[in-house]
Amino acid sequence: MKNITKRFFFYLILLCHLILNAKPVDPCPLAVLVSDLSTSSTEFKIIVKDSDGFNAWLVLNKEAPSLRTNLVELKLVSKNLAEINSVGGYVKWKEANSSSALNLSQVLRSNLNQLGVSDDISKYSLAPNSRGGAYIFTNVSVEEKEITLADEILSLTNQKCIFPKNNLQAIEGFLENGTPFTMKELESNFNNFITRINEMYTKIKTDPNFQWTGSEGYLKIPFNSFIKTDGTSQTVTKAYVEQQFNAGIARNGFKIKNDGTVQNITVFLGDGTAFKLDLTKLKQ
Repeated sequence: MKNITKRFFFYLILLCHLILNAKPVDPCPLAVLVSDLSTSSTEFKIIVKDSDGFNAWLVLNKEAPSLRTNLVELKLVSKNLAEINSVGGYVKWKEANSSSALNLSQVLRSNLNQLGVSDDISKYSLAPNSRGGAYIFTNVSVEEKEITLADEILSLTNQKCIFPKNNLQAIEGFLENGTPFTMKELESNFNNFITRINEMYTKIKTDPNFQWTGSEGYLKIPFNSFIKTDGTSQTVTKAYVEQQFNAGIARNGFKIKNDGTVQNITVFLGDGTAFKLDLTKLKQ
């Protein structure tokens, strides 16, 4: 009996030693993915069904788990998998991408010089809380929502946004390739939908210093649904936005004309979906 008791305590002590010194086991990626699929949006499911999207999820799950269901980051990683692999992983790629000098092309330098702003890249830095999309000139202040949208623009176009001045009025910034752009955000409903698009186009068109051709406009709709004037709830989808756009054209609600200054406006929905409204459909 005494020997049995001794053996029991020996194995108990051994088990406790193994438990205390065991390395934590990472959860199975398949189990994590199943969990993410059950709790994430429809667009997340669509992204990870694609091979690049799935590989992007694997990269983030391994190196940045907190971002593995972030739609913006998933899209960004899926578009840069080859480069990420070539530099040795997501973290190294992100560090290199964040610290690298801006690609101030000749057209961008020319535009900045016309604005009276230095094109010295040492005077531009990554905006606070940006994931690599928003660069600001020394002492320039940019709102948090503009930084967020600049990161979304980066994920969509792979172009960094550069904010060279406060209160540019007509032009809010430039893409890395020199294209000027302006951004707007819809408020709590669609009452100002046409107004916001008119404002973006008009700001670019009426700039006292420049007449840009091919400028970009970006409209963010941060809510997924809203209460209409008749009291019913309306879900914001691509189809609904396009319906409102076409209805505005039909009733001549747009003050702007199709003169080629701005070809289209990219719309970002609250669920991360992005698509373009074709402004060439407007009357000349």
